[in-house]
Amino acid sequence: MDRFGRRVVAVPSLLVIGVAFLALPIADDLISLVAVAVLLGIGNGLGNGVIMTLGADTAPPRTRAEFLAAWRLMHDSGMFAGPFAVGAVAALSLAAGALTVGGLAMLGAAVMYRYIPRYSAWPRRTLQPASASEKAAHTTTPS
Repeated sequence: MDRFGRRVVAVPSLLVIGVAFLALPIADDLISLVAVAVLLGIGNGLGNGVIMTLGADTAPPRTRAEFLAAWRLMHDSGMFAGPFAVGAVAALSLAAGALTVGGLAMLGAAVMYRYIPRYSAWPRRTLQPASASEKAAHTTTPS
């Protein structure tokens, strides 16, 4: 992710997850169900941590803690509400739930491809020079 950019991680992860969920309704025996589960695990592993990394990349330096707290709140809200939404669709049929999640993953891959920059401007490669007051606060005088 650091070498090739965030997009190279996020998009394939969502594509693999989307393909796996779209294949789930046609998994009709143990072998095909295991194959779908393995594919889901690979997609999940590929994207592990990319959301929080994107948050850290986009957080403004002066309000980093507040931004990341709000970022995490939105992430956790989605993790909480997502199963309820999928459950509502799956109440119609399990296949509809799997196809909806697969379609949303594909849509998510397209959105990530469109909006994640190839390389992030954060973290900055150089440190900002400290102001005179910051330098004075961190220096010690020899005794």
